Amino acid sequence: MIVSMDIGGSKLALGLVTEQNELVRTRHRPMPSGLTAKSFLALLEREIGHMMSGIPDGEILDSIGAGTCGIVREGTVVFSPNTSWRSLPLADALREAFQVPVVVLNDADAFALGVYHYEFASRFRSIGVLTLGSGVGGAFVGPEGLFRGYSGISPEAGHTVIRAGGRLCSCGRRGCLEAYANQRVLLTDYRRKGGDRKVANGAELFRRFRQGDPAAAAAFTRYGKFLGVGMASLFHLYSPEAFVLGGGLSRAAPAFLPSLKSAMANQLIAGFPPRPQIFISRWREKASLLGAAFAVREQSGLWYISKETAN
Repeated sequence: MIVSMDIGGSKLALGLVTEQNELVRTRHRPMPSGLTAKSFLALLEREIGHMMSGIPDGEILDSIGAGTCGIVREGTVVFSPNTSWRSLPLADALREAFQVPVVVLNDADAFALGVYHYEFASRFRSIGVLTLGSGVGGAFVGPEGLFRGYSGISPEAGHTVIRAGGRLCSCGRRGCLEAYANQRVLLTDYRRKGGDRKVANGAELFRRFRQGDPAAAAAFTRYGKFLGVGMASLFHLYSPEAFVLGGGLSRAAPAFLPSLKSAMANQLIAGFPPRPQIFISRWREKASLLGAAFAVREQSGLWYISKETAN
């Protein structure tokens, strides 16, 4: 069996996946803030141990797959804006601890694989995904596999610049999409518009929206506007047949989808390919866990631009 993980900036989810791609057990916990690399690895080892205790008699742990926030290269978390991890050899550490094959990839990549191969069952030739929460993750997938640049690193959709010299982003640059479309900024905008300062997360804010709170409606409208501008640029670059939104904030889609679609339509070039369909993932975490397990089995399914082609 495969232990699959979805590692986010604020939460950790684990699952047991069978050879038949069935998710038979899950486990969740919040991710403590300020973890050092050492304490983070110790936490993962404990949580994987808990999952292994649920493996049925006669079955063994075959491998581990992990989707994690940040820039990932060959199993190493090179940089993660929402954590303190730098050059963390995550795959090597887990391989040494459990003595099984380990695949580590970006969390949006894992989500994209799960969405493409399982939730939508290859219904579209190409799909772009965005994961919405403490930041903005993005990935693009088609029949050849995940899109990669020649360096092997997945696209950083959240760090597409939508306003030169704009807000400071957690990555240290200014004007990134993620600097305008994350949960912290969403709540800040809500409070600046006179909203209740006790509202602590996107789920609570969405409840206020459904109750008719005008400050919540205004904050979500602004959030959707920036997402739409960023998605228009991504569509011009990658032209996916559909976009699928996931992550915790995607549950609030009714509050921001109208402004997202309007802003995106206003930014698209006339005569460009037909506008993409936009869906909200119903699987979310399930897609991420199945996608990480898929990556373990299909390590060769990556679509690279060769250096020769890039030149």
